[in-house]
Formats: sequence, structure tokens, C-alpha cells
Amino acid sequence: AAVTGTVADLSSLSGIDLSVNADTRQLADVVALAGVEVPVDLPPTLRAEAAISGSMEALAVSSFQVGVEDDGVRATATGEIKDVMALEGLMADVAVEAGSVAAFSKYAKTELPDLGPLAASATVASSGETFSLSDIKADLSAQGIQAAVEGSLADAVAVKGLDARVKVNLASLAVLNELTGQELPDSGPLTLGGSLVSEEGLDAPGKVTGTLSAEGVKARIDGTIQDLLAAQGIVLVLDVEADSVTQVASLAGQDVQHDEPLKLEGNIYLGTNSYRADKLLIQLGGNKLVGEAEFMPPAKDGDRPLLTGDFHLGHVS
Repeated sequence: AAVTGTVADLSSLSGIDLSVNADTRQLADVVALAGVEVPVDLPPTLRAEAAISGSMEALAVSSFQVGVEDDGVRATATGEIKDVMALEGLMADVAVEAGSVAAFSKYAKTELPDLGPLAASATVASSGETFSLSDIKADLSAQGIQAAVEGSLADAVAVKGLDARVKVNLASLAVLNELTGQELPDSGPLTLGGSLVSEEGLDAPGKVTGTLSAEGVKARIDGTIQDLLAAQGIVLVLDVEADSVTQVASLAGQDVQHDEPLKLEGNIYLGTNSYRADKLLIQLGGNKLVGEAEFMPPAKDGDRPLLTGDFHLGHVS
């Protein structure tokens, strides 16, 4: 490490104008020698530059660049801090690149899937005790998988003001076999999308959307979740349209020869011990089925599940 510059008044530690450079390939050892305990593993390589000015009462970092590296992982941050002591005026652009998600396994203390490469970035800002994340972007690619995430987080500490969007292109559901540990059908290409908006935190109501698009099939859900963390109070509006039952069945890996178009609509309510749907419409060709249904799982071992419903069969006018 090297420090160059001037201090105009040593007695009051004011008039500070310093340049700091640090470079180490043994970051964990340096941190340990400094007597600092870090609860997570640290990458070995650190390179940092900073321009420091002001006084001890109002110390500023007019610019900084920090980079850390490990096998298959590289992270950088560039920005400024207007008031170091109060952590006011932090503005930094952060970027992370990895050859595979598996490269983070040792930091996560669990085996992560071999998916990649991964590129992620965000802008971090502070105001008082509030830290925000904006322009969040992440792109992940693997064989048969392309995923992208965008969003922002107004308060990263309280997890408030969350606005996240995700889009995933799959060559087939079968490309997720290794990731899910299940044998999924060879469905053909499809696109999945979703969004989550939560203004007041994960234990408060949030809005969700989900979409599925495949050859001849489009599905969408819109709804609210009263408690995101507990996944309770879920109300969803479902809308599915397909050119034919054959195309819907192919998504499940089934060969069903039925060329009539399909339409499905309804409201779905997911409670703690019950699942209910109303305003259901199942339209197949010229016929339609309307009604409502409710399912209650067994209350205790040995009990039977209960399924009730009220449906009416009619014809499309």
C-alpha cells in the first residue's frame, strides 16, 4: 500500500489531500492482521485507489476504484463518498462477472449450479442510514437458458421499494432437469417472465405478475400477496389462451391430439389451509364450463382432502 499527498494542518487534521493505492493477493491475511473479523470468506486479490480530501470532521473520497478477484470471479466498484464519517453521499457503480454461478459456492457455503457466464451491475447510493440500489441488471446464460433480471431497491436495509423484473428464455423445460433434480418434459422453446413490486417491505403487500409464452400458448397471472415473506394472502387472476389442446399438452410432454382452441380464466385464492377459485371459465372449442371450486387438504393424518365445486356447462354464443 502507498499513501501520497499533503495535510495542511496536522494539529486539526484538516486540509487533507491524499492519494491511496493498495494492492494485495492475500486479502484475508491483511484483514486478520488489522484485527478485523469478517464473517464470510474473502477473495484473495484486492486492488484499490482513492483520492481523499477535507478534514476529519468532513472527510470526503472524491473518487475511488476497488477491484477484487478470485478464480472465475471479478468484482469492481467505482464512485465517490461526499462524507465518509456520516456515510453520506455515497455513489458507486458496482459490477460483477463470473464464468459460472458455481464460482460463488465457497462464499455461499453451499454447492451452486454450474450456470454461466454471469454478468451483474448496479448503482449504489446512500442518504443517511438509507442505501439504495438502482439500475440493477443481471444476465445469465447457459446451454439452452438465457435469463435477465432488472430492477431497483429504494431501501436495501429495510428491503422496501422493490421493483424487480425477470425474463427467461428456455430451449425446453428439459434443460432445467439438472437444476431442479427432476425429469422435466421436452416441451420445446418457451419464454417465462415475471415481476414483483413491493413498496413497504417483504412482510407487506406486494404485486406480482407472471407470463408464459410458447408456440400457440400464452398464459398470464396478475395478483397480490399480502405477506411476501410468509407467502400468505395470495390472490391471482389467471388468463390462458391456446390455439389447441395439443399445444398445451406438449408443454407437459404429452401427446394429445385435440385441435380445438382452449381458453381458461379465473380468480385463484391461496390461503393457509385452503385453495379456492371463482369466476372460472374453461372454454374448449364451442363449449364452455363456468363455476367455482375449493380444495382443502387433510386437516390431520388419516383425513381425506375435500374438493367441492359448482359448475355449469354451456355453449359459446
